[in-house]
Amino acid sequence: MLYFLFGRNEIRIKERIEELISNNEKEFSDFGLQKAVWDVGENWDSNELINFLRSPSLFGGKKIFILKNLFSKKVEAITDILQNQDIDSREDILGILISFLSREECLKKDPALWKFLNQKNNKTEELGPLKGQALVRWVENRLNSVGLKINSSALKKLLLYTGEDGHRINQELEKLICYKLSGQEDKKTIEENDVESLVAKIDAMSTFDIVDALGYGQKARALELFHQYLSKGEDSNSLFGALIYQFRNLLVIREMISDQILFTDISRKLSLHPYVIKKS
Repeated sequence: MLYFLFGRNEIRIKERIEELISNNEKEFSDFGLQKAVWDVGENWDSNELINFLRSPSLFGGKKIFILKNLFSKKVEAITDILQNQDIDSREDILGILISFLSREECLKKDPALWKFLNQKNNKTEELGPLKGQALVRWVENRLNSVGLKINSSALKKLLLYTGEDGHRINQELEKLICYKLSGQEDKKTIEENDVESLVAKIDAMSTFDIVDALGYGQKARALELFHQYLSKGEDSNSLFGALIYQFRNLLVIREMISDQILFTDISRKLSLHPYVIKKS
Protein backbone atom coordinates (compact mmCIF):
# COMPACT_ATOMS: atom_id res chain seq x y z
CA MET A 1 0.00 0.00 0.00
CA LEU A 2 1.14 3.53 -0.77
CA TYR A 3 0.39 6.71 1.16
CA PHE A 4 1.21 9.98 -0.56
CA LEU A 5 1.35 12.93 1.85
CA PHE A 6 1.95 16.40 0.49
CA GLY A 7 1.41 20.07 1.33
CA ARG A 8 3.10 23.07 2.89
CA ASN A 9 2.68 22.02 6.49
CA GLU A 10 5.66 19.97 7.63
CA ILE A 11 4.35 19.66 11.18
CA ARG A 12 1.05 18.06 10.17
CA ILE A 13 2.80 15.74 7.71
CA LYS A 14 5.25 14.57 10.39
CA GLU A 15 2.35 13.99 12.80
CA ARG A 16 0.55 11.92 10.15
CA ILE A 17 3.69 9.83 9.54
CA GLU A 18 4.01 9.13 13.25
CA GLU A 19 0.34 8.13 13.36
CA LEU A 20 0.69 5.70 10.44
CA ILE A 21 3.79 4.08 11.93
CA SER A 22 2.21 3.86 15.40
CA ASN A 23 -0.93 2.17 14.01
CA ASN A 24 1.17 -0.43 12.21
CA GLU A 25 3.36 -1.03 15.25
CA LYS A 26 0.24 -1.88 17.24
CA GLU A 27 -1.12 -4.15 14.51
CA PHE A 28 2.17 -6.01 14.03
CA SER A 29 3.44 -5.93 17.61
CA ASP A 30 3.91 -9.71 17.60
CA PHE A 31 5.95 -9.71 14.40
CA GLY A 32 7.73 -6.39 14.39
CA LEU A 33 8.37 -3.81 11.69
CA GLN A 34 11.28 -3.13 9.39
CA LYS A 35 11.67 0.58 8.63
CA ALA A 36 13.83 2.44 6.16
CA VAL A 37 13.98 6.14 5.25
CA TRP A 38 15.50 7.80 2.18
CA ASP A 39 15.69 11.44 1.12
CA VAL A 40 15.10 11.63 -2.63
CA GLY A 41 16.33 15.22 -2.66
CA GLU A 42 19.83 14.04 -1.74
CA ASN A 43 22.14 11.59 -3.49
CA TRP A 44 20.37 8.34 -2.76
CA ASP A 45 20.90 4.90 -4.31
CA SER A 46 17.68 3.53 -5.79
CA ASN A 47 19.15 0.00 -5.54
CA GLU A 48 18.83 0.24 -1.76
CA LEU A 49 15.08 0.65 -2.12
CA ILE A 50 14.89 -2.23 -4.61
CA ASN A 51 16.80 -4.54 -2.25
CA PHE A 52 14.60 -3.50 0.67
CA LEU A 53 11.43 -4.30 -1.30
CA ARG A 54 12.70 -7.64 -2.61
CA SER A 55 14.09 -8.99 0.65
CA PRO A 56 11.66 -11.16 2.68
CA SER A 57 10.05 -9.75 5.82
CA LEU A 58 11.53 -11.00 9.08
CA PHE A 59 9.22 -13.34 11.02
CA GLY A 60 6.30 -12.48 8.75
CA GLY A 61 6.25 -8.85 9.85
CA LYS A 62 5.61 -5.72 7.84
CA LYS A 63 8.05 -3.40 6.11
CA ILE A 64 7.66 0.37 5.98
CA PHE A 65 9.70 2.63 3.77
CA ILE A 66 9.61 6.43 3.65
CA LEU A 67 10.69 8.52 0.67
CA LYS A 68 11.09 12.18 1.62
CA ASN A 69 11.19 15.27 -0.58
CA LEU A 70 9.60 13.81 -3.69
CA PHE A 71 9.38 16.35 -6.52
CA SER A 72 12.45 18.19 -5.21
CA LYS A 73 14.09 16.88 -8.38
CA LYS A 74 12.93 14.60 -11.15
CA VAL A 75 13.84 10.97 -10.47
CA GLU A 76 12.60 8.62 -13.18
CA ALA A 77 13.51 5.51 -11.17
CA ILE A 78 10.88 6.05 -8.47
CA THR A 79 7.82 5.39 -10.63
CA ASP A 80 9.46 2.41 -12.35
CA ILE A 81 10.50 0.80 -9.04
CA LEU A 82 7.09 1.17 -7.43
CA GLN A 83 5.25 -0.08 -10.50
CA ASN A 84 7.54 -3.10 -10.99
CA GLN A 85 7.20 -4.16 -7.35
CA ASP A 86 3.37 -3.79 -7.32
CA ILE A 87 3.53 -1.90 -4.03
CA ASP A 88 -0.04 -0.63 -4.29
CA SER A 89 -1.38 -4.20 -4.06
CA ARG A 90 0.98 -5.63 -1.40
CA GLU A 91 -0.22 -5.92 2.19
CA ASP A 92 3.21 -6.70 3.63
CA ILE A 93 4.70 -3.33 2.61
CA LEU A 94 3.66 0.21 3.45
CA GLY A 95 5.23 3.01 1.47
CA ILE A 96 4.94 6.59 2.74
CA LEU A 97 5.88 9.12 0.09
CA ILE A 98 6.27 12.74 1.12
CA SER A 99 6.46 16.12 -0.54
CA PHE A 100 6.43 19.43 1.32
CA LEU A 101 5.24 21.22 -1.82
CA SER A 102 1.74 22.33 -2.77
CA ARG A 103 -0.49 20.53 -5.27
CA GLU A 104 0.35 23.03 -8.02
CA GLU A 105 4.09 22.80 -7.37
CA CYS A 106 4.11 18.99 -7.48
CA LEU A 107 2.08 18.86 -10.68
CA LYS A 108 4.32 21.42 -12.34
CA LYS A 109 7.58 19.65 -11.43
CA ASP A 110 6.66 16.08 -12.46
CA PRO A 111 3.17 15.45 -13.96
CA ALA A 112 3.88 11.74 -14.58
CA LEU A 113 4.85 11.02 -10.97
CA TRP A 114 1.88 13.07 -9.73
CA LYS A 115 -0.50 11.02 -11.90
CA PHE A 116 0.99 7.74 -10.65
CA LEU A 117 0.76 8.71 -6.97
CA ASN A 118 -2.84 9.89 -7.29
CA GLN A 119 -4.20 6.60 -8.61
CA LYS A 120 -7.30 5.34 -6.81
CA ASN A 121 -5.39 2.40 -5.28
CA ASN A 122 -3.17 4.82 -3.34
CA LYS A 123 -4.06 6.89 -0.29
CA THR A 124 -3.47 10.59 -1.01
CA GLU A 125 -3.68 13.30 1.66
CA GLU A 126 -3.04 17.02 1.31
CA LEU A 127 -1.87 18.66 4.55
CA GLY A 128 -1.64 22.39 4.05
CA PRO A 129 -1.69 25.41 6.40
CA LEU A 130 -4.60 25.56 8.84
CA LYS A 131 -6.76 28.61 9.44
CA GLY A 132 -9.77 29.54 11.56
CA GLN A 133 -11.54 26.78 13.47
CA ALA A 134 -9.36 24.08 11.92
CA LEU A 135 -6.29 25.73 13.45
CA VAL A 136 -8.06 26.11 16.81
CA ARG A 137 -8.93 22.40 16.85
CA TRP A 138 -5.34 21.48 15.98
CA VAL A 139 -4.00 23.54 18.90
CA GLU A 140 -6.54 22.00 21.30
CA ASN A 141 -5.80 18.46 20.08
CA ARG A 142 -2.05 19.07 20.35
CA LEU A 143 -2.47 20.10 23.99
CA ASN A 144 -4.97 17.34 24.77
CA SER A 145 -2.40 14.77 23.62
CA VAL A 146 -0.17 15.77 26.57
CA GLY A 147 -2.97 16.27 29.10
CA LEU A 148 -3.26 20.05 28.85
CA LYS A 149 -6.00 22.53 27.97
CA ILE A 150 -6.06 26.19 27.01
CA ASN A 151 -8.77 28.70 27.87
CA SER A 152 -10.40 30.80 25.16
CA SER A 153 -8.72 34.11 26.01
CA ALA A 154 -5.27 32.49 26.09
CA LEU A 155 -5.93 30.79 22.75
CA LYS A 156 -7.00 34.06 21.12
CA LYS A 157 -3.87 35.79 22.40
CA LEU A 158 -1.66 32.93 21.20
CA LEU A 159 -3.09 33.21 17.67
CA LEU A 160 -2.77 37.01 17.78
CA TYR A 161 0.86 36.97 18.92
CA THR A 162 1.91 34.35 16.36
CA GLY A 163 -0.06 35.74 13.42
CA GLU A 164 -1.62 32.26 13.01
CA ASP A 165 1.72 31.04 11.63
CA GLY A 166 1.60 27.25 12.13
CA HIS A 167 5.36 26.87 12.54
CA ARG A 168 5.56 29.63 15.16
CA ILE A 169 2.49 28.30 16.97
CA ASN A 170 4.12 24.88 17.25
CA GLN A 171 7.32 26.42 18.65
CA GLU A 172 5.39 28.45 21.22
CA LEU A 173 3.25 25.44 22.17
CA GLU A 174 6.42 23.45 22.87
CA LYS A 175 7.52 26.22 25.21
CA LEU A 176 4.15 26.36 26.99
CA ILE A 177 3.96 22.56 27.28
CA CYS A 178 7.44 22.34 28.82
CA TYR A 179 6.51 25.05 31.32
CA LYS A 180 3.23 23.45 32.34
CA LEU A 181 4.62 19.92 32.59
CA SER A 182 7.88 20.88 34.28
CA GLY A 183 6.41 20.47 37.77
CA GLN A 184 6.48 24.19 38.43
CA GLU A 185 2.74 24.47 37.88
CA ASP A 186 -0.11 22.39 39.30
CA LYS A 187 -2.72 23.75 36.91
CA LYS A 188 -3.03 21.90 33.63
CA THR A 189 -4.80 24.72 31.80
CA ILE A 190 -2.83 27.35 29.89
CA GLU A 191 -4.00 30.77 31.04
CA GLU A 192 -3.77 34.16 29.38
CA ASN A 193 -0.95 35.23 31.71
CA ASP A 194 1.07 32.16 30.59
CA VAL A 195 0.87 33.35 26.99
CA GLU A 196 1.72 36.90 28.06
CA SER A 197 4.80 35.70 29.92
CA LEU A 198 6.19 33.11 27.50
CA VAL A 199 5.03 33.84 23.95
CA ALA A 200 7.04 36.41 22.03
CA LYS A 201 4.70 38.88 20.35
CA ILE A 202 5.77 40.61 17.18
CA ASP A 203 4.77 44.09 16.09
CA ALA A 204 3.64 43.27 12.56
CA MET A 205 3.85 46.85 11.27
CA SER A 206 7.37 47.35 12.64
CA THR A 207 8.38 44.10 10.99
CA PHE A 208 6.93 45.21 7.66
CA ASP A 209 8.73 48.57 7.95
CA ILE A 210 12.07 46.90 8.64
CA VAL A 211 11.56 44.48 5.75
CA ASP A 212 10.74 47.43 3.48
CA ALA A 213 13.86 49.30 4.55
CA LEU A 214 16.07 46.25 3.98
CA GLY A 215 14.39 45.48 0.67
CA TYR A 216 15.04 49.00 -0.63
CA GLY A 217 18.62 49.00 0.64
CA GLN A 218 17.93 51.72 3.23
CA LYS A 219 20.52 50.53 5.76
CA ALA A 220 20.38 53.58 8.03
CA ARG A 221 16.57 53.43 8.17
CA ALA A 222 16.65 49.68 8.88
CA LEU A 223 19.12 50.16 11.75
CA GLU A 224 17.04 52.99 13.20
CA LEU A 225 13.90 50.85 13.17
CA PHE A 226 15.83 47.93 14.62
CA HIS A 227 17.00 50.01 17.58
CA GLN A 228 13.46 51.29 18.10
CA TYR A 229 12.26 47.69 18.13
CA LEU A 230 14.82 46.67 20.75
CA SER A 231 14.08 49.74 22.86
CA LYS A 232 10.55 48.39 23.36
CA GLY A 233 12.04 45.32 25.02
CA GLU A 234 11.26 43.02 22.10
CA ASP A 235 13.31 39.87 21.39
CA SER A 236 15.77 40.17 18.50
CA ASN A 237 15.49 36.42 17.79
CA SER A 238 11.75 36.79 17.28
CA LEU A 239 12.36 39.64 14.85
CA PHE A 240 14.90 37.53 12.97
CA GLY A 241 12.33 34.75 12.62
CA ALA A 242 9.77 37.27 11.37
CA LEU A 243 12.22 38.63 8.79
CA ILE A 244 12.90 35.12 7.50
CA TYR A 245 9.15 34.52 7.25
CA GLN A 246 8.60 37.76 5.33
CA PHE A 247 11.44 37.23 2.88
CA ARG A 248 10.32 33.66 2.29
CA ASN A 249 6.89 35.05 1.37
CA LEU A 250 8.55 37.55 -0.97
CA LEU A 251 10.38 34.76 -2.81
CA VAL A 252 7.26 32.59 -3.14
CA ILE A 253 5.11 35.54 -4.29
CA ARG A 254 7.78 36.60 -6.79
CA GLU A 255 7.74 33.10 -8.30
CA MET A 256 3.93 33.10 -8.52
CA ILE A 257 3.95 36.50 -10.23
CA SER A 258 6.47 35.15 -12.74
CA ASP A 259 4.07 32.26 -13.37
CA GLN A 260 1.32 34.85 -14.05
CA ILE A 261 -0.88 33.70 -11.18
CA LEU A 262 -3.65 36.17 -10.37
CA PHE A 263 -3.41 38.35 -7.25
CA THR A 264 -6.56 36.83 -5.71
CA ASP A 265 -5.28 33.32 -6.38
CA ILE A 266 -1.94 34.10 -4.71
CA SER A 267 -3.77 35.21 -1.57
CA ARG A 268 -5.90 32.04 -1.57
CA LYS A 269 -3.06 29.61 -2.32
CA LEU A 270 -0.76 31.02 0.39
CA SER A 271 -3.58 31.61 2.91
CA LEU A 272 -2.30 35.15 3.45
CA HIS A 273 -4.37 38.30 3.92
CA PRO A 274 -4.71 40.38 0.71
CA TYR A 275 -3.03 43.29 2.51
CA VAL A 276 0.05 41.14 3.16
CA ILE A 277 0.15 40.09 -0.51
CA LYS A 278 -0.26 43.71 -1.67
CA LYS A 279 2.47 44.92 0.69
CA SER A 280 4.80 42.16 -0.46
